[in-house]
Amino acid sequence: MLSRPLLDPQGLPLEKVAIWGDPFHGKIQQASDGSVKLELPNGAQKPYPLPTMPHLTHRLKVPNVAPINRTPEELTADQVQGMEWRAEVVLCGRNFQTYQKELGGWIYCAPDGSRWIVRFNPRLRTASASRFGEMGAPADERSVTIDWPADEGQSTPAISGLYYLGARDVQSVSSDGRQAIVMLHIVEGSPMSSVRELPIGFLRATVTGGISQPFVITLTVEVTRAEQLGSVVFDKGIVTTPQMPDKDATGFGDDKNTLTGRVLGLWFDRTDTLVRCTLDLVDKRMTHFVDNLANESWYEDSYTATLRVRGEAVASIYKSQRRSYIQPANGYSTQTVTDNLDNLYSTSSTSPGARGRSEAEVPTQTPLKPEQMLLQPYNWLTYYHAGNNVVLLSSTISGWGDWEGVAYVRKGAATPAQNPIALAPSVYQGQPPTTAKEQLFGPQPLYYSFNPVTDELAGPSATLVGWA
Repeated sequence: MLSRPLLDPQGLPLEKVAIWGDPFHGKIQQASDGSVKLELPNGAQKPYPLPTMPHLTHRLKVPNVAPINRTPEELTADQVQGMEWRAEVVLCGRNFQTYQKELGGWIYCAPDGSRWIVRFNPRLRTASASRFGEMGAPADERSVTIDWPADEGQSTPAISGLYYLGARDVQSVSSDGRQAIVMLHIVEGSPMSSVRELPIGFLRATVTGGISQPFVITLTVEVTRAEQLGSVVFDKGIVTTPQMPDKDATGFGDDKNTLTGRVLGLWFDRTDTLVRCTLDLVDKRMTHFVDNLANESWYEDSYTATLRVRGEAVASIYKSQRRSYIQPANGYSTQTVTDNLDNLYSTSSTSPGARGRSEAEVPTQTPLKPEQMLLQPYNWLTYYHAGNNVVLLSSTISGWGDWEGVAYVRKGAATPAQNPIALAPSVYQGQPPTTAKEQLFGPQPLYYSFNPVTDELAGPSATLVGWA
């Protein structure tokens, strides 16, 4: 809704207008045939343009705009027509769509009361500010000085085999547009490959300026590379003995890597407090290798991932795989593989296979390196940012030609006093993922989008979804 405090009438008789703007809000849903509809509160649908990357959503609340008061009769009439008048709005997508138009930037509310569209391209390090909400006024576009930090917080640790892309897209914007979060990315392989981008740090962009003041975007390091990776503690507990002429090598005990505080995302909540979402990971290997092939030997890898919002645990996934070996006195060596995912689904299969007999073949673990700290969870765990304030946490398990998974979605609380909202896990089945997109979204594309105005979550959806 654009009310009189938002607009300079420039001689237009807006004093006779009680309320004016676009009252049509709801979920933007792409259909399987590619068409896009806006789903209104009364269940009606109307054609609507699809925002670019609609899972990115931001809340705009212009300071000092009075709340909207509607009589019961007006509210009833609004409901019949599928209308809802708001004093705040969703900016949807990479290009900040509102009222069916992509602005190309977010709306900055200057302390002097003026509003501006800030078009900031962190990839090209360019920015401009254009006056917004001035009906009948001439265009007013200003240059913006960008104060970029000399060190983006990426000096250490060194990471091999990955390509640093630097700043990419704006991830979250405060409700008045004066603060924004930019994610720094790194990719596997070459920069032109289609593989996933991995977060490697975060910058905070602070916007200043107004009608009589020059515009400046000052970027400061919010999360360094070292902070983003988290910290690892390695506990060595597996003890091995070498192979002897009459005995096989043995190994008993546990090795464990504990990753704490890996930063997955930052977003502004309803009070414009910056929320941090982190991942803890326990990667454990238990080994029981005896000195006689006729007796069972086994080792088990287990992983426990915990998603935290504001330090509070809001989701957890457990996965394990055990491989046991045995060779009867007059038989063939066999291995039995047993998988377990959160005690919701398990598989077990037996096939020919022999355990290693030398000390070097006894399964053990080593401390995680920086590049493994980025990639290790991806070997079995998937997470991605379903917008600026939703993280999908999922895992998979392999059977005979099938692929099973469990997905959890947790979103940050609307206010610090409110607990994070948890959705029940969903279990899905299909073929193993083959493309980079499937690796991000699961066995089939699963899309989510969060409405920062109403605290509604759309998804999982097989097609793109967003909010207006």
